[in-house]
Amino acid sequence: MIGPLLIVLLASGATPAPPSSLPPLPPVAQLERAGATIGEVRIVIGNVFDVGDPRERLPGARLVNRLHRSTRREVIAERLLFRTGDRFDHRLLDESARLLRTDRSLREVEVRPVAWDGEHVTVEVDAKDAWTLNLAASYGHAGGANSTRFALEDLNFLGTGKRVLIERSDDVDRATTRLGYTDPALFGSRVRFIADYSQASDGGGWDFSVERPFYELDARWSAGVEAASGDRIDSLYVLGHIADRFAHSVDRFELRGGTSTGLIAGRVTRWSAGYTWQRDRFAPEDAAGGLAATATLPPDRTLAYPWLAWEWQRDDFLKTQNLDQMGRVEDLHLGPRLYARLGLASPAVGADRTALVFDSTAATALAPSRRGLLRLDAAANGRWEEGGLANALLHGGAHAYWRDFGDNELYAAINGDLAHALDPDHQITLGGDSGLRGYPLRYQTGDALLLLTVEQRVFTGWYPLRLTWVGAAAFYDLGRVWGGPSDAARGWLQDVGLGLRFTPSRTSRVAVIHFDLAMPLGAPADVKHLQWLVRSKSTF
Repeated sequence: MIGPLLIVLLASGATPAPPSSLPPLPPVAQLERAGATIGEVRIVIGNVFDVGDPRERLPGARLVNRLHRSTRREVIAERLLFRTGDRFDHRLLDESARLLRTDRSLREVEVRPVAWDGEHVTVEVDAKDAWTLNLAASYGHAGGANSTRFALEDLNFLGTGKRVLIERSDDVDRATTRLGYTDPALFGSRVRFIADYSQASDGGGWDFSVERPFYELDARWSAGVEAASGDRIDSLYVLGHIADRFAHSVDRFELRGGTSTGLIAGRVTRWSAGYTWQRDRFAPEDAAGGLAATATLPPDRTLAYPWLAWEWQRDDFLKTQNLDQMGRVEDLHLGPRLYARLGLASPAVGADRTALVFDSTAATALAPSRRGLLRLDAAANGRWEEGGLANALLHGGAHAYWRDFGDNELYAAINGDLAHALDPDHQITLGGDSGLRGYPLRYQTGDALLLLTVEQRVFTGWYPLRLTWVGAAAFYDLGRVWGGPSDAARGWLQDVGLGLRFTPSRTSRVAVIHFDLAMPLGAPADVKHLQWLVRSKSTF
């Protein structure tokens, strides 16, 4: 592994002044008041294992480091929100660290001032690489259905930050072979390029996008274009069994752009406009699928509409750990954050109807004490056409976290959905794949849902071979769906269970692996008395 000192020298091009010749580093607020500027920016990139730490001198650690292609310095430098010569602003250091931590190829990132010569501040970017070349094989089981995934993926191809993917996955819906490529900084710019192509047992498709997003709070403009096309077989469920199937073809195009006055007094307001075209076509399933053609096909629809969007958010973030992840820094946007978009579909711009198309979200969080946190979110989307709501969905959720038994956590969440006049190809479902762990997948269906989850999370601190963090959970789920088929209206469903959690710490797979055993309470006779689940999720 290249030593940190060598990286510092390569980054600066000069030997740093001895610490004894520099004045002590003042508090950041004092540096900002003094009008300090950023001098040297040291980028220190740590390898997968720090063999200088006796705890990480594992068998094979040096070989892993030699095989791993470290992230290139310029990849990190391109993502920073400050440069040598800029006025020192500690907020930009914090935001740069948050942006870098969203990169799965980096497992740890800190950006901090380390020295001051009375005029210039030396800033150090300490980034530790994750192992990104993954030959992955994974297995999942939830709601009585299996899923598998085999992939060759590199999230940091040759240290350039680019992602390449070859994947084969198989789940209850389809078997899919997928190729993907992502460049998060096209030609060293802030432009993100994504291309995906897939072939599936029931169709396939492609997706292409180029976008310069609002990449920072103070970003003044954004622009993007996206196009996609795909074919698949969709299924509708009753009591965990397929009740209907049909072929579904989707073509989509969107052009968008936005402007902002930037970050003012800790707040950001953004306006965006664009044009969206989406065509959904439906047909009976091919007879080779083995099922009879659906009795009633969803009607084809084409929505084309110019739209205007507004977004408002506050610069309020909390850095924490062991909340929804294990062993990783988590950046929580306390908010609030509001978003609303309104479009007008019309035959004059390519639609098959006249409709108002709306989409809105809201999220905020409260931290009433050092040990407690409450996160709230809501969303509403749908259409207004022919004098009434169509395909309208209202969502609301509350997630509470409370530190108990030391640094362990009591988690409780309640989520609700209410739909009106859903398009026939859409369903609200509840089952083993959507939070009710003791039941088959997509067990209840309807137009309203309520789900309560209570979970005691245990962060054991056990870190075997410094490779995987280990946790555990005991949980209770309670939920039901209203408005579905009469034979599916079986009232409230509940379950209890125990689980283990594993978070690999050296790879780019930022995931929590779940092993759960769930027991339904008062379940009908056709439901197994014990359900086991194996899943990879983004949270605990």
